[in-house]
Amino acid sequence: MDRRRRPVRRTNADVGRRSHFAGVQPQQSPVRSSLSVDESRWILDDVQRSRDVVEKRQSHGWQAFGSYTFSRAYGLQPSSGATAAGPQVSTVSPPQPSTFGRDPNDLTNATGRLPNDRPHMLRVMGSVDVPRTGLVIAANLQRFSGKPWASTALVTLPQGAVRILLEPRGSRRLSSQSPLDVRVSKKISFGELGRIELLVDVLNVFNDSAEEGLASDNLFSANFGQPTVFMDPRRVMFGVRLNLGR
Repeated sequence: MDRRRRPVRRTNADVGRRSHFAGVQPQQSPVRSSLSVDESRWILDDVQRSRDVVEKRQSHGWQAFGSYTFSRAYGLQPSSGATAAGPQVSTVSPPQPSTFGRDPNDLTNATGRLPNDRPHMLRVMGSVDVPRTGLVIAANLQRFSGKPWASTALVTLPQGAVRILLEPRGSRRLSSQSPLDVRVSKKISFGELGRIELLVDVLNVFNDSAEEGLASDNLFSANFGQPTVFMDPRRVMFGVRLNLGR
């Protein structure tokens, strides 16, 4: 497809060579360093979001907060051709220069869910004072959808090897993530000198190992869809906080 989303006109000689990748075309114009102002008009996005919040303020020794967010981030941006672990950017300029869009084949199936699209995000947090101990236990649980991605293929054309999206971004997703963090703290007072707060943090209590990156999104690669980057594992951290004076 061309930049105006119109089917690319092909000759009979081209049809047999590219029968498996409809819309793929050789690039006839010289390679350019960036998109012109007119060419940037095809960049678009449509973000829809709704959020529900429930809060119980601190009283009777406990407090809680919960929220659910439903969102839909859809469109076409310079980062629409990024991998599953790629960041979402809306500029082709430094400090994150992008070559996306120099070849019109980049736009094939590029319109879809943006890289940071997470349709469902649930957060629940709270804390409770343990009576007669001085201990405070706090927890933060999150649950959110994995990032979108799509299968690709590396096609050899006259201008060189071109990475083509075989399906719209969002046709596939990384696994959902459910990190739970817990903190136990205790304050020890030293009168007018101040107080010390002892902290113990346990991060990713359930040891969630959802993937955050893939070895390859090339459908014809032996490593297609194989995870290589994962969430940080369960870990425990100790801390001391010193407060001087009253």
